[in-house]
Amino acid sequence: MRVLETSTRKGVIEVTIQVLKGVIHDEGEALKVQTKDACDFFPLVALATSSAVPKAMTAQAVVILCFFDESVKRSRGPSMEAILLDSLYRQQHGSLEPLAERRSKILKRKKQLEEIFQAQGSSTNTQTFVGLGSDPIKDASSERGDNSFEMEPEHPSLSLTIEHLGSFKKRRDGERKARKRGAKGAAIQAIKSQSQRDFKAVKKEFEERVTEKETVSLDLLKPQSSKWLEDIHKELSSDDAETRLIALWRFKAVHNRVAVFRGPAACAEFTTFALQKRLVLAEIVRLLRAAQVHGDLYFFPLPRDSLEIDDFFSKTQLCFGLLNTLMMDSRAVRHVRKAIPDLIDLQEASYCAEALCDSGFGEVLDAHQQSQNKKAVLSSMVALATFSEQAKAELGKRTAFLRQVLVECTEADGSEDMTLDCAMLLVLHLRGACPFSELAQEIVRLAMRVLGTSMKREVIQVTMAVLKKMLRIEREALKVQISDACDFFPLLALAISSAVPKELTAPAVEILCFVEESLEQPIESSIETILLNLVSRQQHVSSRSLDDESLKLLERKEQFEKMFKVQGSGPIAQPPIGLGSEAIEYANCQKRAWKEGHREECTKSGLKGKKRNIK
Repeated sequence: MRVLETSTRKGVIEVTIQVLKGVIHDEGEALKVQTKDACDFFPLVALATSSAVPKAMTAQAVVILCFFDESVKRSRGPSMEAILLDSLYRQQHGSLEPLAERRSKILKRKKQLEEIFQAQGSSTNTQTFVGLGSDPIKDASSERGDNSFEMEPEHPSLSLTIEHLGSFKKRRDGERKARKRGAKGAAIQAIKSQSQRDFKAVKKEFEERVTEKETVSLDLLKPQSSKWLEDIHKELSSDDAETRLIALWRFKAVHNRVAVFRGPAACAEFTTFALQKRLVLAEIVRLLRAAQVHGDLYFFPLPRDSLEIDDFFSKTQLCFGLLNTLMMDSRAVRHVRKAIPDLIDLQEASYCAEALCDSGFGEVLDAHQQSQNKKAVLSSMVALATFSEQAKAELGKRTAFLRQVLVECTEADGSEDMTLDCAMLLVLHLRGACPFSELAQEIVRLAMRVLGTSMKREVIQVTMAVLKKMLRIEREALKVQISDACDFFPLLALAISSAVPKELTAPAVEILCFVEESLEQPIESSIETILLNLVSRQQHVSSRSLDDESLKLLERKEQFEKMFKVQGSGPIAQPPIGLGSEAIEYANCQKRAWKEGHREECTKSGLKGKKRNIK
């Protein structure tokens, strides 16, 4: 409504109508609850009654008004229909009665809209308003023949030389001044054409330099003799922020490629030499601070015909992606000791910050970029906590921040496997430095989420190590968090999986026994009762009649068995003594009795329906 009331751009008004259509389509019922006063929609009434506005747009405005009218009629205020008819009547018949202030605004805005659409051209592509699946920005951009919706290049130009940067800024400033003076057509088009030619030249040169990682040759044992690394250090010493940024980009591309293909041991000398110069680390800290102030996304000066993923990069992901590979051993971490407090402050700020952008195009990318940024931050936190006791102690003090990380990772959607893995590794490395008693609830929930979803054997082992540690040193804190046996179904599935090694099933059984002891009502919610009932129903009842939790347990048990067989679990361990062995014995007996018709023999043997003490 604010845009429809104030904007003087035809294209922006078109996009606003498209947005309203999409919101009504997706959140119609929720929107009706918020609609109480018809006066809030005066700008939309003005648009619907303007004669110069294209018919396709006014038709959509009337449809939207009708939608809002359904909920407005329930309130005491005047209906949309009454306001609309009264405004039209007063306009046509020239009533001498003084109009109310808001109705005067309708007529004033109506005249403004007529002037806007008459000046900018009233022809509209009717296909723009067909369906809700079209892209409003793309549709509005297709109207650029009359310069009705030209986006100003607000993003900073990523030039490779000062000359390129200066020429682009001059042309961009010239374009803005020309628009302010009201210049049209040829003058603006000439400036844009020259800018596009410069963009293409910059793009070609940029691509040549960022792909140099394929051709750069380094003597990893004598990095001080590398001409390429010397040039990087010179650019990192520059007073120009963009020159330093590109140098860091190039260094990250080459360093990470070497670290992946040659291994951390081979490039340890190269990494240590780069950290000793302190230029790389200083630029990482400087760039992360800039991301907090000026925005995270950095857009390249490429033709803006379409928004492609290669047109920008994230400062946060660039810095933490490089930092993650720099922290490859304790020797490298020694050179960043003084910067660890600053780095952890920036990690917390980057994790909690929204993904601000340097360009108006960036708002649609915020959610995705924020998720990717959090992954990069978590990965670098794990790298620091792995090799630095100082970093562990500093992170261990930030209980509130760690609680936020654990809660968000636990609640992440199913595609965020890397986030769960990093969070679990971080908890493992912080043992002894972090008060697990204060985070017991969050850690247990995260562990059950990992055991219920992860398909990586190493991550399962890390999770069990964390739970064993908690059972040993935070027994009372863990006991308080136990209220329902159903929360531990993933652990139960691990305990009864035959392919899982004994070193994992044994602690799983130990934890389940502790859970059994801690339950307030062990008779009603006993793990043994759940397990025996599940095995019986699995063998004798169709799987369709199983409840959802039982089906999840059986499905996860099969996943564990496939996972450890495929990834190699060594010799299959014997079922653990206690809960697992008794369940398997009971299941085999029931299976034979059902198949061979010897249910009576099974009953006489005393196994059917007999409760066992899992202790």
